[in-house]
Amino acid sequence: MLPRTIRIIGALLATVPVALLIIVAGSPAASAHAVLVGSDPLDGSRLATIPARVTLRFDEPVQIIDGGTTVISTAGGRVETGAPVAGDGGRSVIINLDPAPGKKPATYLVSYRIVSADSHVVVGSIRFGVAQDPTAIDQPAQAGAGPPGVVSAIGTGLTYAGVVGAIGCLAAGFLLWPSALRSRRLNPVIIGGPVLIMVGTLARLIAAAPAAEGTGWSGMLQLEGLPFTLIGYLGRMLAVQFTLAAALLPLSRAIRPRRGDQAADPVMQTGWALAAIALIGVMAASGHGGAGNGRWFALPATALHLAAMAIWIGGVIDLLLVVRPRLRTLPRTTGMIIDRWSRLAFAAVAALALSGELLAWRQIQPIEALWRTPYGITLLIKLGLAAVAVIIGWFGSRVAARRRDLTHTRRMLVAEIMIMVLVIAAATVLSATPAARDQYGPSAQLSAPFGGDQLNVRVAGTRRGPQQIIVRAVDAAGRPLPIRSLSGQLSSVQAQVAAVDVRFRSGSGEWHSTDATMPLPGLWQLTLTVTPESGPAYVTEVSYRVW
Repeated sequence: MLPRTIRIIGALLATVPVALLIIVAGSPAASAHAVLVGSDPLDGSRLATIPARVTLRFDEPVQIIDGGTTVISTAGGRVETGAPVAGDGGRSVIINLDPAPGKKPATYLVSYRIVSADSHVVVGSIRFGVAQDPTAIDQPAQAGAGPPGVVSAIGTGLTYAGVVGAIGCLAAGFLLWPSALRSRRLNPVIIGGPVLIMVGTLARLIAAAPAAEGTGWSGMLQLEGLPFTLIGYLGRMLAVQFTLAAALLPLSRAIRPRRGDQAADPVMQTGWALAAIALIGVMAASGHGGAGNGRWFALPATALHLAAMAIWIGGVIDLLLVVRPRLRTLPRTTGMIIDRWSRLAFAAVAALALSGELLAWRQIQPIEALWRTPYGITLLIKLGLAAVAVIIGWFGSRVAARRRDLTHTRRMLVAEIMIMVLVIAAATVLSATPAARDQYGPSAQLSAPFGGDQLNVRVAGTRRGPQQIIVRAVDAAGRPLPIRSLSGQLSSVQAQVAAVDVRFRSGSGEWHSTDATMPLPGLWQLTLTVTPESGPAYVTEVSYRVW
């Protein structure tokens, strides 16, 4: 029996390096989970004099990093004064400016580095001009989350795996096979679950400040940033998460049935249930479920998703380690036991599908983002792996119930758990990846007539912010047509922006924009004034959506 158990453990452990590789390869260097939805002044605007302050508005509360915001002028270096302050319940970052430059012509670059509500580093910038249109300006390089971001992602994966052992195995056992919880075979799983959660939580706590500040491995070796993390929303959630996981260690031991049918203390059982529910809720609140709009349904949906995942995988582990070996001595009850498990597994999978659909609807807009963004592609991979696990589990249950073939059942259970480990890895990557709705912005191919000829317009990316617009003139036969000059103006009724000038430079038969900026999403119009080498100037227009 021992060599067989060792082979099972070895097969499961062989999946761990693959899961770690998925997490490391899939974790982005910097994840923009909070979105800049507006600024004062607007990105790309022109002012008569330098404003007293710059206000950056985000779609969720953010945490300000010390030294993370700068305002640089082409006329004389940095012009921010004092530390930035938060406003509007943490949704705004207010940066006071030195009024000394006054009306002196210059371009100002506002760079920011903050932490979103779900702990991810957000890096970006806006530009505005004083007494001139803003021009291109070299932006100081900002490091991404780097290695600490990968450590944090691995920590998240450990907490997901830990909740399976700490909650899933026990919950499935209590619902279906209370006597199986007496088995010592479950000790490493049930004890290791809370330990994994605590280790993963500590990894996230230690990595949070270095990831936010971009200090790399050196920052991981210093704990000066830990107080900064603990005073923030994420730090408080992780501290509670660690405490609840520590409480589950003695509670898990106390509630398991004893030899001789000794009943567990109902007070302890109630305490374990409350701690488990609270832990699931805190884990949901510290991730995507606790950030952004629609938290009122995203938080319970995420908690349901975590609980269903834990019970499904935990039940499979109970089957593999304890229940299946006992079926050899209880052949007449095999069908009944498998049937009860099938009903619970179906309920768990149904809960996963329902909650997953709600969460996907929140994160993926429009539907094209499902196959055109890293988040959407990762979600499709996760769904594919989960579908494979469901098929293996269904087929294994049929084999066990009809043929009483427990050898094949063991192999299928091992395969199902191995696939589920990869599902957890994919879920970990999703937690560290910006939502599809915050990444989607495909290129646009447009055309506009002028005279008897045509302008072919390509927008390299339609995400709000800086954009590259490429224009090529062709005649009626599609041949390149030289033009003398080209200028443009962007406007949007939906975004309430009257006009933003766009300048172009020519090269290799094409005209490239030099400073086009789309500050807000919506339907935008690009008005182009084109002057051929001979004849009058023409005005034409194209429209496209900015996301």
